Amino acid sequence: MADTVLVVDDENTIRDLLNIFLPTKGLKVILAANGEE
Repeated sequence: MADTVLVVDDENTIRDLLNIFLPTKGLKVILAANGEE
């Protein structure tokens, strides 16, 4: 089972880049644009 990372950033580009990069390191990614999500 992969470790899970929550990425919270208001910049769509940063979220997209991390969503591409982190899974290559074996991590599951959950994305949010702000704390309310």
